[in-house]
Amino acid sequence: MLGTALAVLSAVVPYSLELAALRRLPVRTVSVLTSLEPASAGLAGVLVLGEELGLVQWVAPACVGAASAGAVGPRSPRRGGCSGRPPGEPGSGQHAVAQLGQGAGEKARDMHL
Repeated sequence: MLGTALAVLSAVVPYSLELAALRRLPVRTVSVLTSLEPASAGLAGVLVLGEELGLVQWVAPACVGAASAGAVGPRSPRRGGCSGRPPGEPGSGQHAVAQLGQGAGEKARDMHL
């Protein structure tokens, strides 16, 4: 009975906390914290259980940590569409539509919407 309760609580409590975090925190923060879970589990295995990790097993959490740090770092403001360029500038996507010609440009614009 105790084993069943422990098994249910070990799944329900983390899942409930994750859903609560999704409601209260920005999506970006929750995704970074979620990506750090395996790295923290590996560190807990070393500290709590006395497991020994090889070189690759230490490098993997370091890469995850570096990627997470890059994801939460400062972001440059975007000026325009997906390319970050103002509309009508070469490379903005709208520049190519303007150069296609009247009929083709309208078709491409309708397909893009």
